Amino acid sequence: MDYYHDKIHLCLQADSNMSSPMIIHYLTKGLKQSLIAHVIRRHPATPPEFLAVAQDEEKI
Repeated sequence: MDYYHDKIHLCLQADSNMSSPMIIHYLTKGLKQSLIAHVIRRHPATPPEFLAVAQDEEKI
């Protein structure tokens, strides 16, 4: 959870108008290798959706 909030904060510091797809790209780059394919296949469209998907996949 800290990773998610820290990464969002950094993205918005770098560009306050950064698009959701770009933020999701940066969030994905920091995921555990074992989660990347599982999260990407579910196509999260927004950063909050990305977080929900990542948390759901991590439980499985």
